[in-house]
Amino acid sequence: MTEKKKYVFDTSSLSHAFEDFTHSLGSVIRLCMDKGIPPEKCDVPRYTRNRAKSTGSTRSILTECVTQICLAPTRIVDELSKNPQFRDEIDLLFYGRDRELAQRYAISAKGYGLPKMSEIPVPHSMVQKMREHAIRILGVKDARRVSDQDLSAIALAVMENATLVTADWRMHKIAKELGVDVVYTMGTE
Repeated sequence: MTEKKKYVFDTSSLSHAFEDFTHSLGSVIRLCMDKGIPPEKCDVPRYTRNRAKSTGSTRSILTECVTQICLAPTRIVDELSKNPQFRDEIDLLFYGRDRELAQRYAISAKGYGLPKMSEIPVPHSMVQKMREHAIRILGVKDARRVSDQDLSAIALAVMENATLVTADWRMHKIAKELGVDVVYTMGTE
């Protein structure tokens, strides 16, 4: 019997998979603002295309969650659930509730082979251990930009010997340095 592949998704990968076009544009503009890039120099089309690639890559991996094991830390599920745009996706993937399909399309997904994910709590001690690794690998300044939620994704990938799915270069770098298999959905570093 072939062993199932395990994937752990972080905040960036799931938010890319769940987002609509307006959310994508808003994230691109926020990126430029955070980097101090003036509006006339912000290459919105290029950044949006890169983000769309990440969205497509992550959605493709999510389709594997029909037959493979797909996980996310509880902290990330809780964080994404705060965004009203993502609640329907969280409800469907993690809890099997298909109310958006029922409301929008008057259909039920029951009995169809839909992707399924599980949320897993990660001990705080493992998150702290990942924080120490992040500081060692990235330095204090860049390590501060990695949330505890995302560090819990790396910790879960380590604990489960799973592949981390991320769109965040910092997460990619930390995981690679720790020997974790990574799918970096933004392409190359």
